Amino acid sequence: NVKMFIQKQKIINEFHMPADGRIYFFNQGLKHWVKNYSNHPRLHLIIDVHGQNELTFLEPITATEYAV
Repeated sequence: NVKMFIQKQKIINEFHMPADGRIYFFNQGLKHWVKNYSNHPRLHLIIDVHGQNELTFLEPITATEYAV
């Protein structure tokens, strides 16, 4: 069970990103981190893009918000 956290100002959003072959896009300029709560290692491929015009087809994923 792997969770990704993204912090914007004093709000932390927690995301579950299943390892099902999907591609996830987020603003890496925000403070972010990942925690692997499982006993299995997990590998992530990171791709940098210039611009966002080609990413308009992506669907948002739901997050759990926390105040810090």
